[in-house]
Amino acid sequence: METKPYLIFEQNGLLCGVEVGCVREIFFLPELTPIAQAPQDIVGAIDLRGEILPVMDLNLRFGYVWQEYSVTDSAIVIEWQEIRLGIIVNEVTEVKHIPEDAITGQLSYGRDKPDAPDRFLAGFARCDADIIML
Repeated sequence: METKPYLIFEQNGLLCGVEVGCVREIFFLPELTPIAQAPQDIVGAIDLRGEILPVMDLNLRFGYVWQEYSVTDSAIVIEWQEIRLGIIVNEVTEVKHIPEDAITGQLSYGRDKPDAPDRFLAGFARCDADIIML
């Protein structure tokens, strides 16, 4: 059975994952520089070795209210579909190899909004008793 490695992290009590091949680095969340006129979920930018990198708050991306950041929060730098950005996560937990047959496509909500938050989701995986958003 084919498996893919995913970096698993916790965000707002939910388990989420991103393909390891998209992850460039992980570090503790540094101070963010605000960006004028940025989308609501882009909460700032960081200088990453000379590159100005936008940083996304997944709580805001998924429609939750803003929560104060903690010193234990991390940033994951990802590259995905020609996009390079940082995402704020509460806790990186592990790398998990997920069988392809455990992954389902996006759930149908009966909505077809092109800017809906679920557009950022590739699907869901069932691993043991957990459901992981991918």
